[in-house]
Order: sequence, then structure tokens, then C-alpha cells
Amino acid sequence: MLRSFSGVLLLAALALPRAEAEEVFSLQRKRWNGQKLAVEERTRTEIDAKARVAGPAGWSSARTEDRSERETRLYQQDMTAPIGGDVGLRRVYEKATITSDEVGSTKMEERPTSLHAKTLSITFGRLGVRVDSKDGKIAAEDAGDARIPEKLYELLPDGPVAVGAKWDADGAVLSEAFLGGRGSRRPHAGGAAKAAFRRIATVDGRRCAELGFEIDLGAGPVAAFLHFALEEGTIVAFEMSGPVSGERGLWPGASVEAKGKRSVRYHARIVERGESTGLFEEGGARRGPFGGRRRDRG
Repeated sequence: MLRSFSGVLLLAALALPRAEAEEVFSLQRKRWNGQKLAVEERTRTEIDAKARVAGPAGWSSARTEDRSERETRLYQQDMTAPIGGDVGLRRVYEKATITSDEVGSTKMEERPTSLHAKTLSITFGRLGVRVDSKDGKIAAEDAGDARIPEKLYELLPDGPVAVGAKWDADGAVLSEAFLGGRGSRRPHAGGAAKAAFRRIATVDGRRCAELGFEIDLGAGPVAAFLHFALEEGTIVAFEMSGPVSGERGLWPGASVEAKGKRSVRYHARIVERGESTGLFEEGGARRGPFGGRRRDRG
């Protein structure tokens, strides 16, 4: 009898990891009336540029400049999501700056962007998404950057998934998240990106799904990961890093080639949870708030 009971315990112990591995999770965004997030976004770019000129003996090149740029955005985001009503986000930007060096100099200078010290409202209604500012005009590239955190939700898989699941994510969303909205950057790439449910992780005391992404944007593979708080249905972290490159013609037979690296970091701390009012998109699981689609790979 004792041997039989011990055998049952052994079988139960062996079966436990498998049961956990087969647990499925619904990674859907949730509505929270009164949710408050403290958000930090930081981007860093290092570029090495060389001029290429066609001479009598063929092509020659010379280093022209090394450039460094850092972007910082700090803000608080409040969500309004009454039952049966539209979802609204209110962002108060404490800081939104770009720090870069001058050509031929190592001196770094900080300057504000059009989001600095502004209050932004984002409304998700039946007619689509509206972004407004009552504190003055927002530059188009900054408005594009402000939309990126909401577009990240389009990277989530459709339907319940278990750890180890794989799918095709929208490459255009990852391209925009990595390259940003500033007009000096090359056009955003598209295509599919590889996505996988890596593991369950604990972030700031919250149980999160860790998702990994891989995409090639022309300069080489770029890797990213995302942390999605399971109980809150909220993205709390996203990081992406990899190489960047580009070439610009100066005149016939001459061009500038730039190579470098870039890193993007988004971190949201849940200051107040608020009151749950259901799923963010009822009846629209296959389409993100900005209209992007996600594709399953099984």
C-alpha cells in the first residue's frame, strides 16, 4: 500500500511540469477605468558615416563623422474606460527631449521635442483613433512616436497560447518601433517577423508573459522582447536592439554610407490598477487599435 501511494506521488510530481508547460494564456489587452502608468521611453543611436567617391583608380572612402543621438520621453498615462463607453488615454509628458552631438564635435546638446511638457489625449472610438493636444501643435514625427506604444499591442498573438507557441508578427509595427517617426530615418520596412512565447517571468512583482521577436530590417537581424502583465492585460516592458545602415547620394559618383547600432527601451510601471471594465477590443481580436493585422503560424 505504501509503495503504491509513493508511486502515485511520483507520478504526480513528474506530471506537474508538463501540466504547467501546457497551460494556455489569453494575451488580450484589458480595459481599466482609472489605470495610471508611469512610463519611460529611451532610444540610443550610434552612427559611423563614411564618404565614398569614385576616382580614377576606383572607389575610395574616408570617414566623415561619428554621430550619437539619445531620445528620452517620460510621462504619466491615465486610462478612462467606462463600461459601454470609448477608451481614452491622457498623457502628461514631463520630459521629451533629443540629445545629440554636433558634426565634428563631441559636445552633446539637449533640445526639447514638440511633445515636451505637453498633454496628449488619445481616444479609441467607434470611428477609429484620434490623437489631440490642447497645448499646441505636435510635429508629425513626434505624433508618430506617441502612437508606437499602442501599436505594440498588435504584436500579441490571436487566441490562447502556451509557452513555446510561435506566430508571425507584423513587421511594420516592429520596424516603426525600432526606427521611430523622425523624418531623417529611412522608410519603415514591412514584412513578417518571427515571434515566440518564451516563458513566464516576474516583472515588478507581476506575472508576465515574455514574448521574443526577430526581424531583419536590411542591416542584419534585430531582436526584441516584450513583457505582458497577464492579470492586468497591459504591456509593461519592450526592448529592441540591433544594427542600422543607410546610404545617401551626394552627387553622381559620390555617396555617404552610414552604419551603426540602435536600441529602444519602453518601461511602464503600473501606479494604480483602476477598475476592470472588460477587454479592450470586444469582437475585434484579429485587429489592433490602429488597424494592423496579426498572423498565426501555429
